[in-house]
Amino acid sequence: MIPAHIFQFHRARDLATWLPDLPKRYGTYLVLIRGGDRLLELAGYFDHHDRLPYQRRGYWHLYTGAGYEWGRRVRHHLSGNTYKSNLRCTLEALETVCQAISFSGITPWTGDGDERLTEWIIRNAVIGACECSDPKTLEKAILESTASPLNIDQRKWDPFGRRLIEIRAEALKINLKKG
Repeated sequence: MIPAHIFQFHRARDLATWLPDLPKRYGTYLVLIRGGDRLLELAGYFDHHDRLPYQRRGYWHLYTGAGYEWGRRVRHHLSGNTYKSNLRCTLEALETVCQAISFSGITPWTGDGDERLTEWIIRNAVIGACECSDPKTLEKAILESTASPLNIDQRKWDPFGRRLIEIRAEALKINLKKG
């Protein structure tokens, strides 16, 4: 269970207006995606799990992170590139291999590259942040008690975690062929 009361939730589009000024403090964060249950369905998550992720007002908790500058990590997820953000890399791979974003009906998936993913995340994400002195311990507790399905590093043993690793490898092959 996520202790939601300790997190401050903000729409990604609001955070995007002050990306350079996001805090440089210790913290743990949650990424919730509007209609994330549909994205998970298209990615095959429910073929492996019955456990639903935490849901808040139609936004589904898909990813958990922590950092000694949580604002920098969130900035990479919202407007960075797939090389600096595991979340972005996984979302792009899910689209490349499964069309999990474009077929999800969450919002239109148009354009190309990182700009397209940035726009989609900003339209569809809510970020919950909790500033704390030991962000890694809180992250670990959340990952042990909740689904957080797009976290791969901590779930390599999980069938869906392995599926995401395979999807990311397949997406890399596809992108290398495109040149």
